[in-house]
Amino acid sequence: MDVRARARLMNCYSVARGILFDHSGNREDLESAIAVSEKATSILGRNEFPRDWSRGRANHGLATARLGSVLENTDLLERGAEIIRDSLPEHTKDLISWTKVQLGLAFVYMQIFYIRQTIDDLQRALDVYGQIATDELRERDPLMWGAANHQHGNALVSLAEVRTDDDALARAMEAFTHTLEVWTQESPILRTLALISLASALMSLGSRQSNLDWYTNAVSYLDEAKTLVSEKHDLRIWLTIQSNLGYALSMIGEHDPTQINRALLILREADRRVSKQDIELSSKIGLNLARALVLEGERSENMDRLEESVRILETLRHGDNLTVRNDATLLLAAAYRSLGKQKGDPIPLGSSQDVLEQLLARIDPVRSPLFFFRAQQSLGYTLRELGLTTDELQLLSKSAEVFSDGLKFVSEEASSSSWAGVQFRLSATYFEIAKRTGSLSDLTSSQTALGNAVALLNLQDKGPLARAARNLAQTIEEFKQETTLR
Repeated sequence: MDVRARARLMNCYSVARGILFDHSGNREDLESAIAVSEKATSILGRNEFPRDWSRGRANHGLATARLGSVLENTDLLERGAEIIRDSLPEHTKDLISWTKVQLGLAFVYMQIFYIRQTIDDLQRALDVYGQIATDELRERDPLMWGAANHQHGNALVSLAEVRTDDDALARAMEAFTHTLEVWTQESPILRTLALISLASALMSLGSRQSNLDWYTNAVSYLDEAKTLVSEKHDLRIWLTIQSNLGYALSMIGEHDPTQINRALLILREADRRVSKQDIELSSKIGLNLARALVLEGERSENMDRLEESVRILETLRHGDNLTVRNDATLLLAAAYRSLGKQKGDPIPLGSSQDVLEQLLARIDPVRSPLFFFRAQQSLGYTLRELGLTTDELQLLSKSAEVFSDGLKFVSEEASSSSWAGVQFRLSATYFEIAKRTGSLSDLTSSQTALGNAVALLNLQDKGPLARAARNLAQTIEEFKQETTLR
């Protein structure tokens, strides 16, 4: 057997062991893939057989990086990236081959980002994606062009999660929309994955902008996804659709309560069906179920719903996944706050405050400004409810300070909806202070902040923030007419 045939056979074996790892989770399969791919490359001369050598070299780099990802070892991941970069020169004359290697390199950079959570690592991936989704690639290989856009969109979503403006999300939705142009119903699984990604981006935007229309749009994409894949064909993808659908419907439930009940049915069924060994998906379903329970508990003043959410979240916030722990902790604070508000009991409110202060103490506002902002604003809510429950003016003033600190993270230009939300929360808090002090200055502060919010909001909008702003404006006017201020 000549050396090229031997190397190709070894590379096929290496790929097979990598695929076996996907199903077995046995690290020995991955380690074997690395060893064999390295040996296959070593028996070829770079100058004698450049294409075979570079193909094997890229395969070896990917296998090395995959092991680094499994072990969360950034040194191994960087080594894998270095090997992949070394293989690139021989691929430059073949667009398809070059794109495959670049996609693999960007994937490695994303794995490094997930571990280190540094913008520089994420930017490396974004730079690669920016090079490959070209018109020429679309003409040559539409499905690969769709893959490049899909992965680019996912990277932009990751960027949006560490920034407080909406630009990255808008770009991600554009990338996912491009993907759907070529991932048609002839490729149902691929199209389903793109629909899920686009729906998730829409829901993130809905959360930032307090706009129910984004959730409604997300539901339409998820409904299409449900027609493309069945639970029998791919249970995990089907459960992912159900989880996201439950989340979107629970948020729409703020305007249409029947949708929360539908969401709860969907999420309870998904929670029953998901394997608890699948930590990632079961945790996401648990979070979405808890979120729906909190929303329904607040809406209907149902203590049982809130207490059930607390039980779920107390479990999730002690799990291994940092993102899940943080999300569960933030939601747990909201559940405790709602319990305290409905009971008129400062003890659950104190628990909410403790949970949030502990969370903020371990979050780096530079590396995770958006999450820090959300936790900070949640603390402002809790302090306000605690001040209202105990009738302590000092707590209300502290709440206003915390809300005001949020303006360091959002701007009127780049994140107008979030900025308007802070202004509204400040207005509501200053108004509560004015009711207790009878001070014209405090009421003026409330009206000024509300005016700032209203200037950016469409008050005809049916979203919760616009609705609350309308109600607050009317309440302030009634207060002014009935009260003599000093």
